[in-house]
Amino acid sequence: MTHTLTRYTREQSRTDLAIRMIGHEVRTYLIRRCTGLSEDRIRKLYNVYFRQDGCPVTRHRGKTPRQPEYFTRNLTAQLEATTFIQVCLAAGIIRFNEQDRITPILPASSAEYGQKFCDAYEAYMVLHNPPGLSFERAWNLIDALCRGHVVGMTNCRRCEVSFLRDTLDANDVVCPACCLGPLQ
Repeated sequence: MTHTLTRYTREQSRTDLAIRMIGHEVRTYLIRRCTGLSEDRIRKLYNVYFRQDGCPVTRHRGKTPRQPEYFTRNLTAQLEATTFIQVCLAAGIIRFNEQDRITPILPASSAEYGQKFCDAYEAYMVLHNPPGLSFERAWNLIDALCRGHVVGMTNCRRCEVSFLRDTLDANDVVCPACCLGPLQ
């Protein structure tokens, strides 16, 4: 009996995560990667829970956007990306290792990672309304950061806060908040 209950609970948890991710307009590939559900099952969940007149949730097709330069294209984007990274650090999704590089705490293909990532993204949405980062862009930000691909974390020379930076940029190392100046 406990084996059946455990299996049911695990299946329900994966279904709930898929519905939550569909609500964030995540592509099927990423939902399948986190939940292990089939493409057909994900489509059926969308049709049952989201395909209604006036429902604002859409299904995106094609490849997910993966350009790391997107996050440092301007000060506002850089500030929002830095905020999301700080939320992920606080949520226990990523951490700094001994070499001061960002590494994931959980495998990105696990349902637990997907749940924590949804929590972090929803916290970010509270801080930035409307959000400048889509769920998938945020996912790819953390992926690029963990791979050390074009973007990385560094400390501001003025305020010493850790922020996202284009590692190929030769300009002065100042965070977006210091560049934007004090709020009036």
